[in-house]
Amino acid sequence: MATKRLTQKSYFISFLIHSVVFFGYLWFINTKTDITKASENVSFEISLSQFVQPTPPAPIVEEIIPPKPIEKPKPIKKEVVKPVKPIVKEKPVVPIEPVKEVVQEPVEEIIESKEIVQETKSSVTPQPVISSEQISKAFVQTNFTIIRDMVLRNLIYPGMAKRMGHTGVVEMTLVIDANGRLLKYFISKKSHSKLLDKAALDSVEKVAKADFPKPQVKSTIILPVSFRLN
Repeated sequence: MATKRLTQKSYFISFLIHSVVFFGYLWFINTKTDITKASENVSFEISLSQFVQPTPPAPIVEEIIPPKPIEKPKPIKKEVVKPVKPIVKEKPVVPIEPVKEVVQEPVEEIIESKEIVQETKSSVTPQPVISSEQISKAFVQTNFTIIRDMVLRNLIYPGMAKRMGHTGVVEMTLVIDANGRLLKYFISKKSHSKLLDKAALDSVEKVAKADFPKPQVKSTIILPVSFRLN
């Protein structure tokens, strides 16, 4: 049974193959005839208009502008300079003054006038001359308390010096100019404690840029700064 089925399948496959080949051959013949027919009926049309030469463009005409004629320079007329006549200055006429008569005064009157002048000179009393030292002393006497209060307002008693029981007096020297500015300051007399000396110097340094009273001349003030424990 199996061999019979195989033979049937082989016959069927061979039949399909032969039928495909046959129909393919017929299709090839039909398409070949159509190609030959199409090739026989093809016609080409060529128009001569394609080979007509194009018309050349119109020539460009350039306008030539003639150059302007060069104007000849006009001749320069020379001006005739007329000679200038020298101006003669006329001498001014000096009027003749009449001679004045000198009248001599009597000698007695002149002597009297001299005596009056001498009396007026002797009547003026000379003013006493005040020296710069006197002006400086007067300034110190009137403004000492103001400057002292300015310095002592910024004085701080060092805490270390209090605990160690340091007391004393530090003399500070201040130099003030006529504009009321502090020119320089220094310790003229120290105490026995460096802490107190530094505190006195710092108190003056805090007011170094302040405006002090203005003396007439540069003045020097010696300011004692005392440190005491209550």
